[in-house]
Amino acid sequence: MLALAAALLATQPAQTWQVVDLVGEFDKVVDQTASLPPPQQADAVQQRFATLLPGFYDARRIEAPADKYRAHLAREIGTYRTSTRPGATRVRARFNAMIGPAVTDFERKVGALPPGQKIYLVVSLGEFDGATRTLPGSDKPLLMFGADMIAKYHGDGDARAFVQHELFHIYHAQRFPGCKDNWCSLWEEGLATHVAATLNPGASDADLLLTVPEPIRPAVEAHRTEAVCAVVERLDGDRDAKALFTFSRLSPHLPPRFGYLVGAWVAADLNRSINLQQLAEMKGPELRQRIEQSLRRMANCPAAAAS
Repeated sequence: MLALAAALLATQPAQTWQVVDLVGEFDKVVDQTASLPPPQQADAVQQRFATLLPGFYDARRIEAPADKYRAHLAREIGTYRTSTRPGATRVRARFNAMIGPAVTDFERKVGALPPGQKIYLVVSLGEFDGATRTLPGSDKPLLMFGADMIAKYHGDGDARAFVQHELFHIYHAQRFPGCKDNWCSLWEEGLATHVAATLNPGASDADLLLTVPEPIRPAVEAHRTEAVCAVVERLDGDRDAKALFTFSRLSPHLPPRFGYLVGAWVAADLNRSINLQQLAEMKGPELRQRIEQSLRRMANCPAAAAS
C-alpha cells in the first residue's frame, strides 16, 4: 500500500506556483505599532516590508517625493485600520482556499503559468485589486492581489473570474510583447476578460469587473456604433487611452473603461474560429489587422484616412 501511494504521488506534477500571503504580516506590524503616531507607524511598515517585499511600500515605485509618500502611507494605513481591514481579512480566508483550484483550472484549460510563479496577496492600501507591478531594483513584474480592494470591488462574492483574468495576463505576457498602441491594450485586456468569462460560465459583469466605476455594458450596447468606431479610430497610438482603459470619460454616452468590453467582443468574435491557446500566441501586424476587421464587422465605421 505504501509503495502504491508513493508511486501515485510520484506521478503527480509538481506545483510550480506559490502563494505569498503578506496580509497577516501587515496586520501584525499595524497592531504592534498601534500606539505610534501615524508617520512613525508608516515608517515601521516600510522597514518591515523592506525585507519582506522590497520596494513595494516605497516612494520610488510610484516616483513620488519621499515625504509626500510617507504622509500618503500614514493616511492609508489609518483608513485600513478604521474601515477596510475587516473586508481584507475575509478576502484573505477565501483567497487562500480559492487560489489553488483557480490555478489548476486555468492551467488545465489554458496553459501553464511560468515555472516558479509567485502570487502575492498584499494590502494594497487602495491601489489595486489585482495587478502586475515591477518593484525598484527589479525588471521582473510580480503578480499581486490587493485584499483590501478585492473586498471593495468584489465584496464577499467569488473573485475566481477576476483572479483568472489576472492569471491570464501573466500567461499572455510570455507570448505577446505588447506595445504602446491602443490596439495592444485592447487585445491584452479584452482577451483576458473573455478568457475569464469563458472559464466561468455565468459570471456576472461584476465578477468580470465590468461595473467599475459604473456599469459598462448597458451604455456601450446602447451606443454600440459610437463605441466600436471610437476604438477603430484610435487603434494606433495611445490617444484617449485613459478613457478606453482607466477612469477618464471619452463622451457623455461612453463609460470609463469601455475598451475592456469592446476588446472582449473582439476576442469572443475571433474565438469562434481560433481556440484560446492559439489566440494567446497571436501578435504583430496580422493580429492588428484581425482586430480591425472584427471591429468593422460589428459596426459601419468610416474608412481609415489614406496616409
